[in-house]
Amino acid sequence: SESDEGKRSADTQEESPPYHMIFSPAATINNTHAYKVKQAGTVTRICSGCKPNEARALQEFHDKYIQPLNDNFFLHLTEDFGLLTKRLGLGEKRHYKYMNKPYGLKDWMENVLGMNNATRAAQVEDGIVMLLDPDMILLRPMVHDFRQEETIFVQNKPRTKVVKHGYPMAQQDGYLDNRWMYLNISHITAGKGNINHVAGSDGPILYNSGPPYLATVRDMYRIAVLWSEYAPRVYDVFPKLFAEMFGFIIATTQLDLPHTLIKSLVVSTTGTRSREGWKYIDALSNDEICSPPPDAPLPIGLHYCKRYLLDRSFFSKYRLKKNYISCESPMLEPPPADLATREHTKAYVPPPHGHNMEIKWDAPNRTFELWQSKRESFMLCALISKVNEAAMHFKKSNCGEDANMTFYSLFTDPNH
Repeated sequence: SESDEGKRSADTQEESPPYHMIFSPAATINNTHAYKVKQAGTVTRICSGCKPNEARALQEFHDKYIQPLNDNFFLHLTEDFGLLTKRLGLGEKRHYKYMNKPYGLKDWMENVLGMNNATRAAQVEDGIVMLLDPDMILLRPMVHDFRQEETIFVQNKPRTKVVKHGYPMAQQDGYLDNRWMYLNISHITAGKGNINHVAGSDGPILYNSGPPYLATVRDMYRIAVLWSEYAPRVYDVFPKLFAEMFGFIIATTQLDLPHTLIKSLVVSTTGTRSREGWKYIDALSNDEICSPPPDAPLPIGLHYCKRYLLDRSFFSKYRLKKNYISCESPMLEPPPADLATREHTKAYVPPPHGHNMEIKWDAPNRTFELWQSKRESFMLCALISKVNEAAMHFKKSNCGEDANMTFYSLFTDPNH
């Protein structure tokens, strides 16, 4: 149970502090790869806003298929926080599902770790929270001590290589900018704060943090409390994607918690020139891209927040069938194993959802330079391989003769 998780956090004595990996919101694929890479600590999926029948089905699925993988895998259900801007009197803004990230985290930290309880065990605060997005896949275990890890830091001399009190870490995203520095900080902080102490150059070096976020339990709870307060007001003045991420950043500026930013926790944005861990991928030869050598340095994980396409190979999380991890769903058609060696510079855009495939689709196209084509090849091969690996593990473990072992293409399937 979740109470067992909180107790285990307080009682466990390890050389490393207890790890708490959080995927918010929930995604089934995460657990399979956390299991396969032998991720240390607890792994919790937070799901917010489920209707009663959905919550029952999700809990039953977790109990039957997920927790047997590892007793340290948990599911945490919360209310839907997506309409908070309206409830807080901040205007008739649309539902913003990403508001569940700060509030779901805070809810979990209070109800599982007891962080709002003065009688909690003091050593709970020394644990490490690793907050990931649901569209992230682990290639190897996440750690808090990077002194012996192959890592690309943003700064040549990082403030720390170990997550500890007062020293959080995070990914330097390939797509996040400094727009948060130009928002109405006085409104966001209810007139209590400013960012006068944050120099313009400090934004991208110390504060432009993105997931994964790593911090001690004590620091992450302080962030979660302020993040939950700020995020609705950020959305009030910036009702767009990244509002909750800007809320996280602004909370860390007010808590004086600059992050040691790492480029190589995950890769996501193939077109970035200087961010993320693409140095590892660029160093591979073309014939290694779809099957890297076991000793090749790679990012810790993949963040599939974009669409990836090359020639007619295509991947998008929004095109995956909703019951993809199941006995009945087919798996994804793999791209050619030699995709990178073909050096495609053109990608065809797949037909929109619901397109009648009997009608010819005159596909528009995008062009890439070879360096980006190589990265697109890596993401396509790695993502489809890992997603299929999760599906295959489920089928072999649970489906028997009922397992659908066929494949389908995200490019040609209009009924995702």
